[in-house]
Amino acid sequence: MNILLALILTILVVWSVVAVLVYRKITRVITQFVTPTSENQPSPFALLIDSVSSMFGRSIVAQAKSTLMGVQSGAKRAETAIAGDIAEGVIESQSPMLGGLLNSFPALKKTLRRNPQLVDMAMQFMSAKGQSNQSHSVSSVSPGGNGHSTVKFKL
Repeated sequence: MNILLALILTILVVWSVVAVLVYRKITRVITQFVTPTSENQPSPFALLIDSVSSMFGRSIVAQAKSTLMGVQSGAKRAETAIAGDIAEGVIESQSPMLGGLLNSFPALKKTLRRNPQLVDMAMQFMSAKGQSNQSHSVSSVSPGGNGHSTVKFKL
């Protein structure tokens, strides 16, 4: 029984010595990590904190910027949509021909809604074409494939 007790005490003493050595090693590593290497150099812990805070700062600034740009973009889209609605109303009231043309050509309508500043150019173009009264012909192959048919229209 005494041998067993001596063995247990020896294991406890060795384990305590190892625990103290490990504690000292951990303390030394933490102390070296927290203390600066020289007077002009920051500690590794300070460098780590600086890089982490810079990373978080950049992330916060990027998120705030995208949020603000999204708000501005939404306001700009709303302003453009209102201007497009007004431009479409002006076109339909001043030039029924151009209003009909917008209904026939959805791509043109979409372009003018997105870019209301082009309304004047479209109206000038249509008024110039309306005043010239030129005939234009379009040739197409007949369904039977035997000949051509020509359709004339005026702009």
